Amino acid sequence: RACAMAGPNTRMSCVQGVCNMPLVCVQGFADCDGMVTNGCEVNLASSSENCARCGMVCPSAPNAVAACQEGQCAATCGMGFGNCDMNAANGCETDTRRSAMHCGACGRVCSIGGDAMNATPTCVDGACSVTCAEGFGNCDGNDTNGCETNLQSSTMHCGACGMACQGANATGTCTAGRCMLTCNAGFADCDGNAANGCEVATNAS
Repeated sequence: RACAMAGPNTRMSCVQGVCNMPLVCVQGFADCDGMVTNGCEVNLASSSENCARCGMVCPSAPNAVAACQEGQCAATCGMGFGNCDMNAANGCETDTRRSAMHCGACGRVCSIGGDAMNATPTCVDGACSVTCAEGFGNCDGNDTNGCETNLQSSTMHCGACGMACQGANATGTCTAGRCMLTCNAGFADCDGNAANGCEVATNAS
């Protein structure tokens, strides 16, 4: 009389003339619910409720989901977080979307060139960027040279990047971030609209 397979992940056994009692499990699996019909239902290498042995529950941690990897409790970090200090007890403690020391991934440091001016390296949505000092702008879009433009005095970027201080028949100056037009000789800004410059030729016949 041959013993039949008792269920998934089991081995046929005969103990004192009785087939498959108790169940003999394939290595790495266990019968944690005590039900013969479903065999050895638990994978001890990956079950977070039965990690390495029945009843061994992997603890949860901040910003992480408990996991069992190769029979060892671990944590799977939530999106945008990382276990950068390698300490399982405090979970995934680092927000990799905002940390300049771990931007987008653990160990990815945001930095700027040695000649960068008026800027602080920052991390925005997991990508390195720069934060400009007040009154300065990164108008060339190049993070390596920092915030190279003085928005208080630049006639091409007066008050904000791309805000040119210029007008027809006039010379523009930028003072404290505000555009001022000086009309050329023979012209005047009669409508008070700096956008169209000095629109009236006062010496016209």
